[in-house]
Amino acid sequence: MSLSDPRQDALISRDYKKTRDIYFIFLLCAPILVVLVLLGIALGSVEIPISELNNILLAHESSNEAWNTIVWEIRIPRTITAIIVGGSLGVAGLQMQTLFRNPVADSSVLGVTAGATWGVALTVLISNAAPATEFASSLGWGFTSATTLNAILGAAAVLLIIILVAQRVRSVGVLLIIGLMISYVLTSGITLLIAYAEPESIQRYISWGFGSFRAPGWRGLTWAAPLLILSSTIAMASAKPLNAILFGEDYARSIGINVRLVKIITLTSAAICAGTVTACCGPIAFLGIAAPHISRMIMKSSDHFVLIPATIMTGAIIALLSEIVAQFPGRDTVLPLNAITALIGAPIVIWVLIRYQKNEIA
Repeated sequence: MSLSDPRQDALISRDYKKTRDIYFIFLLCAPILVVLVLLGIALGSVEIPISELNNILLAHESSNEAWNTIVWEIRIPRTITAIIVGGSLGVAGLQMQTLFRNPVADSSVLGVTAGATWGVALTVLISNAAPATEFASSLGWGFTSATTLNAILGAAAVLLIIILVAQRVRSVGVLLIIGLMISYVLTSGITLLIAYAEPESIQRYISWGFGSFRAPGWRGLTWAAPLLILSSTIAMASAKPLNAILFGEDYARSIGINVRLVKIITLTSAAICAGTVTACCGPIAFLGIAAPHISRMIMKSSDHFVLIPATIMTGAIIALLSEIVAQFPGRDTVLPLNAITALIGAPIVIWVLIRYQKNEIA
């Protein structure tokens, strides 16, 4: 009679728990997500009868052609954008919190969001959009506008700087400070641009800064969705090294993990997410901070194999909920999306900081 290996039994038990937790995530979050998707399609400033919604969704037919256009050209792409952006920002925030060991870090700490914002500011505040549009067309990039193109270029420039710095800087703390300094410099430049811009241009820039899941539409989703899915896929593939980094870089190196490579891959993944979201939706705040903490609170785990899918679902739910509230059903106005995400995210950040302070005192 052979005895089982205790280490093998422990691994089997751990894998079973991990699988069970992932099933729990979907059983808990999937119904909520489905309900919010349906509400996101059904609710808006224009009231559409439920019977008409069924015809529009199932048969692409409606007694009012405007309703058909609203559902398929505005509400459905808006809802899909909220799901993808919310999930991606959540995962990027989780990566940054793990890498920098900072509970209030998210993808914006790299300065990539500021780079994309700088590109938009140059376009909206001082430049003529026509040359950039012609340049995009000459490259075959008919899918994008001048604003989006410059946002992509601004984010890519900062990403390149961050990757070059990451190859030379050993401390993630120093890298975090450099990212913040880049953000401060670019933000100062934007402030100077605003000081000399025309009032109409300032208004357009402020409106863009409110954030919107409606902005990309189907056209924007064709290029933004693959990039955001790629970013999240990279994060899922790096779950094991991120788990090791939780115990410290020295431990990660001791088990054969190339910490520098993990840093570069993680930073690139989060930067792709931040740059893409800012380019197509504007600077979406707090989602990347709030979603990982809610996932940790629900799952009571720090295992990235569990946290990453949980954070994707949680981020999508928060984004959809924020979008539904922002639509303010029954009114002609749309509330600023960033105001809603801040109302949800800021209390969570305060709670996290108080909790960490209590832990330090204890």
